[in-house]
Order: sequence, then C-alpha cells, then structure tokens
Amino acid sequence: MSNILLFFMSAYKPDIKNGAYSRAQTNETVLYELQKQKERRPDTVLALCSASVRNVASVPAPDGGEDITTLDYFRQQVLPAAGIPADSFVSIPVPDSMNEGAQAKAIQDIVQKVQPGDTLYIDLSGGMRDTAMLLVAVARYLRDIRDVTAHVLYTELVEGKPLLVRDSDKLYDLFDLISATDEFFATGRTGRLSGYLRVSAVSSPKTATLLNSIEKFSEDLLLCNAARLLDDISALKAALTDVLKDTNVTRNKLDTLLYDLLNEGFKKEFRNLDKKKARALPTLVRWCLNHDMFQQAFTLLSEQMPAFVCSHIFVQPTQKGVDFLASQLQNKGKNWSYPLFHFHFCRTALMAAEIKKNNKPGLIFDSDLRLDRTASNADDTTFFRIATDDELNRYLDRSVQEGLLLLDESQRGRLIETILGYQKVQQYRNQINHASDTVGLLPLTVRDVRATLEEICTALDAITDLKPNSNGVHRLSLTERLSYVPAQ
Repeated sequence: MSNILLFFMSAYKPDIKNGAYSRAQTNETVLYELQKQKERRPDTVLALCSASVRNVASVPAPDGGEDITTLDYFRQQVLPAAGIPADSFVSIPVPDSMNEGAQAKAIQDIVQKVQPGDTLYIDLSGGMRDTAMLLVAVARYLRDIRDVTAHVLYTELVEGKPLLVRDSDKLYDLFDLISATDEFFATGRTGRLSGYLRVSAVSSPKTATLLNSIEKFSEDLLLCNAARLLDDISALKAALTDVLKDTNVTRNKLDTLLYDLLNEGFKKEFRNLDKKKARALPTLVRWCLNHDMFQQAFTLLSEQMPAFVCSHIFVQPTQKGVDFLASQLQNKGKNWSYPLFHFHFCRTALMAAEIKKNNKPGLIFDSDLRLDRTASNADDTTFFRIATDDELNRYLDRSVQEGLLLLDESQRGRLIETILGYQKVQQYRNQINHASDTVGLLPLTVRDVRATLEEICTALDAITDLKPNSNGVHRLSLTERLSYVPAQ
C-alpha cells in the first residue's frame, strides 16, 4: 500500500529576483508539507499536465539561460528539493480544455496507477474550474471500487504571508455523509452512516444513543421484525431530538450538518408515521414500497393487517370460534385477529372439524376455500388460489350461520376487500420467500407486486376513519392473547 499525491499541475510564470524565483509554484507547497511527515510522505506523485504545462516555456532559468516549461521546472527543481526520485513522478497528459471524453480518459489514467488499499492525497490548489470535481470524482470511485482512503488538501495564498497548506477532509467527508444518509433512507442500511457517527459517539453519549437507535431500526427492517419498526422509529426520533438539543454538538458546524441532514431526512421520510396515528400501517407499508422493500411490506401486512382491520371494522369470532382458535396450538400467545385472518380467512377454517364431518372426499370446499388434495383435479396451485368475491360471501354466510363469526353487515364489502388483500399478501410473501412463479398463482413481477401493495394500502386508507360498530355486542380486546386449551 502506497501514499499517492495527485494534483493538476498549474502553469508557472514567476519573476526572477536576486537570482531566485519570486514565488513558489502552486503545487510544490503541498508536496513539501507531506514530505515533512513520515506517515504521509508520497511514494508516487501523479500530475495531470496540460498542453501548456508540457509545451509552453514560461519559466525563466535562474542562470539567465533559455526558459523552460512548468513540467521541466517541476522535474528539475521541485522533485529533487522534495527528495522524490524521478521514477516516482508520473506525468499524465491532458488537453488545456477537457471535454467529457478527455475527462473520462484522465480518470482512467489515474485509476490505473492506484492500487487497492492505497492512500490518496489530493491537492486542489491548481487546475481549471472543473478540476476539483474531477479529482473528487476519482477519489469517490477509488474509495468504492478499491477501498482507497482519500485526503483533500489545498494551498492558501494570503498577501504578505507564507503559503499555508489547509486540510479540507471535513468538507470532503460531507460527500460520504450525504451518500451515507441517502443509503440509510433509501435502503435502511447503516454501514457508512454508522462509520461516520462513531467518530462523534466516542465523546457524545447522546450520539451513541442515536447510533444505536439507527442501527436497531435498520436491523429490524432488514430482518423483517415488523412489530418493532414503529417503536424503533419513535426511539430514533427521540434520540435525534435529544442530540439536536445538545450544545456540545453545535461546536463544529460541519459536524452539525450531519444531524441537520438526518433531521430533514427523517421529517421527509417518516413525517406521517406515529404509533398513535391510525394511518401508521399503510404509511409504513408505502414507505417500504417506495424503497423497493417488498418483503418488508408484506411482512408488515401479514403481521399487523388483521388487528388493523379489526380495529376499524367490526368482525370477530363468537365464543365458539374463540374456543376453536384456543384449541389450536399454533395460535398460543396470539391475539384472536391474527388466526382469524391467517387461518380462518386464508383457507384453514374455524369450522374445519364441521367440514370433515359433513363433506365427502373429492369435493371442492367452497365454504372454507380449500380443495381436498385427494380430488382428481387437485394440484398445488388450486389449493392455494385466491378466493372470488362470491366464494367469500358464501364463506362468511356459512360462518355466521354456524354461529362461528360476528360481523357488521353494512361493511361486508370492505371486509371482503381486505380479506382478499390479505390472501394476496400471504400468497406473494410465500412466492417471494421461495422465489416461485408457479402457473396459476399471482404473477410474480415487480409491476404486479407494486400494484397489489398499492391496492391494499388504498383499501386500508379507506377504512382508517371508521370505528367498529358492534351494535351492542361486546367487542373482544385486540390486546388479549389466546391461551392454549386442548379440545375436549
């Protein structure tokens, strides 16, 4: 691994005063400064040299001889003075005015000279107006592709004072900060953002808390821990607010930009999310949808849609239905709404025992939307198909008639719409998990997945202002959990 100094060589037109040059060439000050520090001393110097630098003899010889070019001056005067061997200096020719093609070639020429793990020191002191952008673009490319660390320097010229070398790493790091923040809000990943924050977290417990909150949200999002996401967002919001109130953070304005940027991004991304707000679920699902997090969106709906629907539309099992749910070991510890949707409304019916008793083998069980696998026309796709409106109507009719289900008949249409949506949620979630696009199931394309998620969110939005109308019937609590009671 090597230290590499990269710069655009500035044309040099000095005067001779008392046998010496009146001023230093723009780039040599940074080179001398790096040479003073053993750990930063350049092993290679890469210089973009324009046609004028290479061909125009603008530098007078101290002995009165013929003028030389800036490139020759650098080779003959600066490199020996800095102790840089001639073979460690690489001149990269470029035109005086670089179009897009010339810029691309310059970047390619630089990249060929830098190896993985090298440290790149960029001198922004010279060059044309677009030079800084070109050199920063190179640094960013090398960081991402070859794990190259970059440091940005420049020479400050103050009238009547010696040239000073300024470190501009803080300003350069803002590019990393912006991309890291964008990565977090776009994908939920925190690798770069965590690296940036950890520097501040050493001296700020509040920043450490913020970092932990961000990483917790990211972890739960990527692992589809849907039930924790709203809690994570609330904790993240509180931690960020706490950091912004901390006067220790405001001492360095560039560091403060990090928290301002996070705060603005947070307000933009999560402005409609609040655990206490009725629209939290469809809003969070749409956030996942907008960021192409389809599995997270379906997990959210799978886990939270049953309670959401039951909190806005009156539908619940009778005591007989609850007793059946409690007799199923897989329902232990769940509130009744989840098995009602997940098993009852997704083809494993509350009245399963009743069906086994009264139906003959080989028939399609419209009442619970299942197909007997022993039937001659049974196959894996039909067994898991999505119901029709008519089937669901007959299914609900029988559930009510059998004394297993209570519902608000005035909202039957909306209930059916949400049940069908929930069936699609389970279907797509299974297909994505198993990378399956079996003929006869829902079409597994990004366009169709997006359309389905948007359709479900629209249906949920339509019921968010509703309050369950039980017509005097005691409503079951959505917070109580089922205990396992084996059937007698």
